[in-house]
Amino acid sequence: MRTLIALALVAAAFAAISAEDADQQVRAMVKECRELLAADKLDEAVEKVKAALEVEGAGLRTQGTIYNVYSDVMRKRGDAKTADKSLLKAYDLLLKADETKAAKGVAARLAATADGKALLESYRTKKREKAEQVRKEEAAARAAKRAEEAEQRKAAFAAKERIMSIDGFKNFT
Repeated sequence: MRTLIALALVAAAFAAISAEDADQQVRAMVKECRELLAADKLDEAVEKVKAALEVEGAGLRTQGTIYNVYSDVMRKRGDAKTADKSLLKAYDLLLKADETKAAKGVAARLAATADGKALLESYRTKKREKAEQVRKEEAAARAAKRAEEAEQRKAAFAAKERIMSIDGFKNFT
């Protein structure tokens, strides 16, 4: 048993180290990509971003950074639509990582263009609708549970009443 626990701890430590290594590797790739972007080597920058996206184990914040840089590359290439979609993906990943400050910055960049603003509003509307649907489903589940509990109490009370109505039982009370 102790051996199993020790192995689990070692595996968890290796997983944490590999995730950290993946983040460091991706950060280095993002740095190279920004250098390529500054040197106007856009094709190489796109390839570097795609390679960074394929690294497994990178955290959500790091992935958001990759999409943010990809947006810069695509905008410089003149593909504003892909750039806006990439910024939206970065925004989503940063929100999932609870990086609200960074997400706000990305949202501001996204809202700077008309198409980006429309994408952001659509995204937020879908998120609100999904959250509302989840709230409705949870409320319905709670109501069903309350109704079931009330029905069980009613059945228990009816059973108690039947027992009390037996003629022989009344004589003993």
